[in-house]
Amino acid sequence: MNQRILKLTFPLDALSSVLASPALSAAQAPHKQVFCDEYFDTPDLALVRAGVELRVRHSGGGREALVRSHEPDIHAVMEHVEWAGGGVASETFEWITDEKTRQLLDTHQPRLQPLFRIAQQRELRVLRPRDEVEIEVVIDTGELRHESSCLPIAELSLRLRRGRFADLLTHAIALCDGLSFYPIGHSKSARGYALASPASIRPVRSSALKRPACNDVVGVFVGLATQLHCCWRTNLWGALGSSDPEFIHQFRVAIRRLRALIRLFKPVLPGGFVKRWVRLLRDVANTVGSARDLDVILDSIIRPAYQRRPEPAVAALIRQIEAARARTRRASHDALIAGSHGVLLLDFLHDLESLPSPPDPMPLGAFLGRRLDRMRARASSRLADAEQSGRADDLHRLRIALKNLRYGCDVMVVLFGTQAVRAYSQRLSALQDDLGYLNDLAVALELIAKWEQSSTVTQGARQAVALEHANRSETVALSAIRTAHDSLSEAAPWAV
Repeated sequence: MNQRILKLTFPLDALSSVLASPALSAAQAPHKQVFCDEYFDTPDLALVRAGVELRVRHSGGGREALVRSHEPDIHAVMEHVEWAGGGVASETFEWITDEKTRQLLDTHQPRLQPLFRIAQQRELRVLRPRDEVEIEVVIDTGELRHESSCLPIAELSLRLRRGRFADLLTHAIALCDGLSFYPIGHSKSARGYALASPASIRPVRSSALKRPACNDVVGVFVGLATQLHCCWRTNLWGALGSSDPEFIHQFRVAIRRLRALIRLFKPVLPGGFVKRWVRLLRDVANTVGSARDLDVILDSIIRPAYQRRPEPAVAALIRQIEAARARTRRASHDALIAGSHGVLLLDFLHDLESLPSPPDPMPLGAFLGRRLDRMRARASSRLADAEQSGRADDLHRLRIALKNLRYGCDVMVVLFGTQAVRAYSQRLSALQDDLGYLNDLAVALELIAKWEQSSTVTQGARQAVALEHANRSETVALSAIRTAHDSLSEAAPWAV
């Protein structure tokens, strides 16, 4: 059975506050367990790459091997099958009833070795707020250890035994009230594999969406929005635990795509939903925007200029930006921890569950075609403004309009696989890159000018950077305007 589960993590020092939460006060007396799971795999993680986890559980009842088989996708809610039986040192795994899983384990048995251990204390409670609702609450605390590395465990899982998913979300939001909870998309075992092999956890790209099973317009929106919500949540978790800036980047991209999706489906969504989440998602993206902006400015504008013209003022500017970037990254990390992202993630899911279906549903293809026509008309208007003025702010508005059109085309491709629309989206992506370069240059020059006013060390840096980018920026601007005009003048590929 595919059960709906929410996993929330919280600071370990907040355990007493969690246990005292009014949302748990009505639960029955907790059932407590203490156990330690030791996970085994080959040095190259052959088992987990095949979607199989092998662990030995040590508890008061003795020692037992457990095998779990699932699809090798740690980011989705999934069904899994689990077997309990003999030890890892057995000659065979004859107690496994699935032949494919048993053969995999028998093949790799000689190479199996312990990877990591999860020692935890568990409290299990059951909430029955109404006759038709039953929620299992599991609170796990302890540690995850691999060699000399150790991660604390403090998480709460809510499993819906009976009722609606909205009931589960309501109780999760109540639990989060006043506490720093974060929904997580990775199991404890996935975090263990990440600790043993850091490359096993990577930023999640929001461009790899799958077509929802339903065909009605609102249902498709909910399916796509849920996938983007998963990218938002997973990259948030990665950004909190990793110094890899790509997590921050993909965090922002997921939120941008989610805002664009809301705008795309705006006519069939409640006005309050649209207004609320377009604003809130913008605020969430701005939480970490400065750090990513400095990354882009440094790598795409200032370093290339310094490589061609190694002026002392530009070298001083690079050092200044690197220091500012380090401060901004720390501030972004602190803002993510201190912010209300956990509640926002749950609120968004709750609002998705509550969306009404439109009274007169429109065919999905016709609806998307009309929306893309409207977005293209808006981009054409922005293009006319940019052609007339040539100003950086008008080029920036054109870039935003084209980006929203491109994201809309990507949705059309996910739903219908239209090759002509895919090719059109790829052209818009390249055009967006060119316009993005122009915007990055304008922002960089404005930033350098402000720093020159407060530092004599960087005097002349703006002029040096501007000179090095002058020819390229002029060529890119002319080419971008011409390409945008051609792309927006031709027949719309979704109408063919």
